[in-house]
Amino acid sequence: MAKSADAPALGAGGRKAVRVRVPYPAPVPKSWLRHCVQYLDRQLAAGLAFADRGVLLTDETGGPVRPNSLAIRFRRLIAAAGVPAILFHDLRHTCATLLLSQGVHPKIVQERLGHTDIAMTMNLYSHVTADMQRQAADHFDAAIEDAAKSA
Repeated sequence: MAKSADAPALGAGGRKAVRVRVPYPAPVPKSWLRHCVQYLDRQLAAGLAFADRGVLLTDETGGPVRPNSLAIRFRRLIAAAGVPAILFHDLRHTCATLLLSQGVHPKIVQERLGHTDIAMTMNLYSHVTADMQRQAADHFDAAIEDAAKSA
């Protein structure tokens, strides 16, 4: 499912960031290859006008994509998907919450988000869902039953 042996080292955001090797989901290599092919197509189409600046996301001539272009594209994708509108940055919160709700250790979530302090991950980027509350109640019920049986 996930690959880690040759996962790229992703730079963490924020101050005093630490570079951490983060395994990526299986579809990423195919998506990355598709992106590289599109990049080469843009380069061929632009010819000498293309300026290879070593930028990951580029416009048709190799220049960096403006941040608002990404936000506009993301809003269009959200609308087409018919899901509630969120900001692009909110994907970090969604990622943290989904990983924590699946039982991923908070330290791993912290590293994936590139935080130097786990408090930031837990306080700002994780959100308690109703399912998580239900699961906590179920675990507590099970603990009480186990204690009652052993008493």
